[in-house]
Order: sequence, then structure tokens, then C-alpha cells
Amino acid sequence: MRTIQDIITFYKGGQKRAAALKNVVLVLFPSYSKITLVSLSTTRWVERHDAVVRFVELFQAILQVLDTLEQVNDPDTSDKADILRQRAKEFEFVVNMLIIKFVAAVMLILSTNLQKVTNNLVTVYDLIQDDTRLLESILADKKNTVFAEIFAEACSIAAENGIPCQTRSL
Repeated sequence: MRTIQDIITFYKGGQKRAAALKNVVLVLFPSYSKITLVSLSTTRWVERHDAVVRFVELFQAILQVLDTLEQVNDPDTSDKADILRQRAKEFEFVVNMLIIKFVAAVMLILSTNLQKVTNNLVTVYDLIQDDTRLLESILADKKNTVFAEIFAEACSIAAENGIPCQTRSL
């Protein structure tokens, strides 16, 4: 989560960086209307979900611009771009990014339901229990179906961006 926030902060911290990302997004995804990154909210789970989804969708453009910014004459920008690019081009980061996206999606449903003013304490408790059971069933799945899907998507994203798809041995 830290690397995602650091990259978002890096792009939001300079007009030239933000414009470079916007230009690459427009070239790579001409029909895509959401061309800027959104900050990760620490309190609003719905907005956090949107920020993570947008980050994943723009990941290819993010990496391309980091590659470009690594070559600029400004040492602060180039050094920071290099550090962020190295962190983002680790397969483990790609997997973690997709796990965060999945958990944010689960939390989105819960957060949206918890915001209804008609909920009472029993309803809220039931909603939390439903999410708990869902997450427990995913963890108990012997086939690791959800994790296999996340891993497959991570390998696909990695391949598109020149990142080796690999597992860590325990």
C-alpha cells in the first residue's frame, strides 16, 4: 500500500509529472475517461477502492512514465522515479497490488451497506459477519481459487510490463 501511495504522491507532486502521465494514458487508452490518479483516502473506503482500481488500470502507463522520468535532467525527479520504478517492477508488488484491489472490493460492499441510515446494530453486525464468512471461506478454499485468479492476473500484468512472473519459496 505504501508504494502505491508513494507513486500517487510522486505524480501529484508535480505538474509536469502529472501531465506526462495524462499524455501517456491518452495514447495507451484513448477511450479511457479516468486519466489521473486518485489519492488513497485513509478514512473513506469507497474512495480507497476507486483509487486502487484506477491505479491498477493505469499501471502500464505509470511504469512507462516512470521509465521516462528516470531519464530527465532533474536529479530529484530521476532518482525518485528510479526508486519507485524498481519497487513497482517487482512481481511481489504486482501480486500485493491485486490482493489490495480484491480486499478493497470486499470492503467496498461492506462500506456501502454500512452507510445506509436505515441500518440498526443487528443489521450492521450481520453485514460484518457476512464479510467475515466470505473471507474465511476464501482462506479455507483448498483449491485456492481466488488466489489462483489473482496470481494469473498478476502474471498477465507482469508479462505486459516486462516483469518476470515468479513465486517465492518458503
